Amino acid sequence: SIDKDRICSGITTELLPLLHYGLLSHSKSLSTFISDRGYSLYRQNDLKFTEGIYKLSRVEFKHNPMLQCSQFLTDKGFAKRKIQFIVTILKLGINKHNQLIKQKKLSSQAKVSWKQTNLAKKVDKVIKNSAYKFQKLNNMESNTNRKPPKITKKKMIPKPTPN
Repeated sequence: SIDKDRICSGITTELLPLLHYGLLSHSKSLSTFISDRGYSLYRQNDLKFTEGIYKLSRVEFKHNPMLQCSQFLTDKGFAKRKIQFIVTILKLGINKHNQLIKQKKLSSQAKVSWKQTNLAKKVDKVIKNSAYKFQKLNNMESNTNRKPPKITKKKMIPKPTPN
């Protein structure tokens, strides 16, 4: 359990689990991103873990902490700055998580052309039906404007009779 009085007094052993959970345990996509970028934050002592967090904040999050790593690791003093640092890093981690999830959703969506969509098929069908009706209407109009054909009488030629 976490002791809020110890957090408020800036005890490092209470603050580091917050960073560990927020950056490595809370989001699989964020922890994968961190490990893919070459940061080994798992199974590290406090110094190595904190140095990795500081490097991560500078390089990936473009954030320069107000405290030095050695100041963060002291148990006395800098409580307010330590808490501000943790809150800032966790917010940056959440933003990165949201960005990674958004990229994953966009990349997983199928990339189809307009012709392959259902809407395009429906529009094509409507256009074809409209074109067919329009052509049929034009044919009917052209038939009404046409003069009736002349009827001519055929001359009857008598069949030759056999003698």
